[in-house]
Amino acid sequence: MTRPLRPAAPPLLGIVSSALILGGALCGPARAETRVRVLLETAPALSFSASSPVTIYALGSGRRLGVLPEGEALRFRAAEGYIHWAGGASAENLRLRPRGSLFRLGRRRFRGSLDIVRRRGRLRAVNVAGVEDYLRGVLPREMPSRFPIEALKAQAVAARTFILWRRGEKGEAPGTKGSEGKIARATAQSADVSTQVYGGADGETPPANRAVAETSGEILTFAGELAQTYFHASSPGRTEEKTAVFGGSRLPYLRSVPSFGDSAQPRFRWTHRVSLARLSRRLSAAGRGVGEVHTASIEERSPSGRVRALRVWGTGGSVILWAGDLRRLLGWGAIRSAYFDMEQTSSALFFHGAGSGHGVGMSQWGARAMALNGKGYREILAHYFPGTRLERPGPEAAKAAPAPEANGAPEEEAMPAGEAASGEEAAPGESPSPLPGGIGDIIEQAEQGGK
Repeated sequence: MTRPLRPAAPPLLGIVSSALILGGALCGPARAETRVRVLLETAPALSFSASSPVTIYALGSGRRLGVLPEGEALRFRAAEGYIHWAGGASAENLRLRPRGSLFRLGRRRFRGSLDIVRRRGRLRAVNVAGVEDYLRGVLPREMPSRFPIEALKAQAVAARTFILWRRGEKGEAPGTKGSEGKIARATAQSADVSTQVYGGADGETPPANRAVAETSGEILTFAGELAQTYFHASSPGRTEEKTAVFGGSRLPYLRSVPSFGDSAQPRFRWTHRVSLARLSRRLSAAGRGVGEVHTASIEERSPSGRVRALRVWGTGGSVILWAGDLRRLLGWGAIRSAYFDMEQTSSALFFHGAGSGHGVGMSQWGARAMALNGKGYREILAHYFPGTRLERPGPEAAKAAPAPEANGAPEEEAMPAGEAASGEEAAPGESPSPLPGGIGDIIEQAEQGGK
C-alpha cells in the first residue's frame, strides 16, 4: 500500500525557479551537462517508483510539492484539469527528481528525472537525462554491442555530436563556444514506440557503457561548428554525398568516401517485390496517384551509383519519385537503400539492391570492418568525416537549453524514444540508430547496424 508523501518544507521560491532555468539543471544546483528530453509514453495513468527518495516539483512555479519515500510507488492520473496522486494534486505539470541515479516507470528503469505533462486528458512521461546517460541507453540500439570497441566508440562520438547538432538546429538554446569555435546548441529527443531505440537503463550493455565512458564529452567539429554526423547501417562500396539525400548546401566532410567490409552485414543484398496494383494504391493514398501503374524506370543516379529519381507511368499520367519518397512509400525495411536495380513483369516490380540506410556519413558495418583491421575510433571518424576535428570542450562549453519554466511544452520539445540519430527509420529486425523522433525526422528515422 502506498503511503502519502511527506510534505516538503516551503522552498525559497526565487532560488528554485532560478535552478529550473539554468542550463538544463534538474530543479536543483546548476549543472553544466546538456540535458536530453525523451518522450517515453503517453497514457491516462503512470506508475512511478525509485530506490531513493524522490522530490516532486511543480514545473511551472518551481514549488516543492512533497517527497516520495525511498522504495515507495506512486500512480499518477489525469482528471478534471489536474494531475492526481495519492495525497496530492496539481494543476501544473510535474518534475520527479530522484536523489539516486535510477527510477522506474512501470517495469522499465531510467536514469535522470521524469517530467509528467498533462495533455488532453492524458499524461506524457518525459525522461530528462544527461547526454552521457542518454547515450548509454541508446548506443546498444544503434550498434550491436558485439561490434569491436573502437567501432562502438566511433558510434558514441557520432551519436553524441548528432544529438547536440540537432538541438542547435532547433534553436532551443543560446550558442556556446568550444576551442574558440561556435558550438551549436543542444536539443531534446523523443521516443516512438514503433522503433524503441532508447532502451533506458535496461537497454545498457557493458561494451556500450565502456564506449561512452572512454569518449566522454568528445564531439566532432568543422570550422568551429558541430559537425552533422549522420550514420547508416551499410554502404555498397561508397557512402553518399550529403546533398544527394538531404539537399541543402554541400559540406566537405559529408562527401562520398570508400567503405569496405560492409557486405558482412546479414541481408546486405536484398530483393523486394511490389505488385503494380499495390504501388498504384500507395501512390493514390499519398496524393500522387497516376491511375493504374503499368511502367516504371530509373531516371537518375548519383555518382555513388544510388538511385536519385525514378518515373512511374499509369493510366492517368506519370510522376517522378525521389528515392527517399519511394522508400517512405513502400517502407524503409522493404527498400533498404537507394542502391538498387529494377526488374518489371506484367504485374510487379522487383527491386534488387545492396546496403542499408541513406548512405550519408559513417557506415556502421564499414566502421566495424575498419576496427577489425586495427583502426582506432579516431581513424574511423577521420575516414568517414574527413576534415573534422575531434574535441572535448570544457564545462563552459557544455551548457544546455534551459528546462521549461511553464506548464509544459515537453510535448513539443521531447523526442520520442524510438527516434534515431542518423535520420532514418529502422528496418524490421534491425536495431535503429536513434536520435531524434532518435533520438529525428530529418528525412527518415535512423537505421542501424542489423543484429
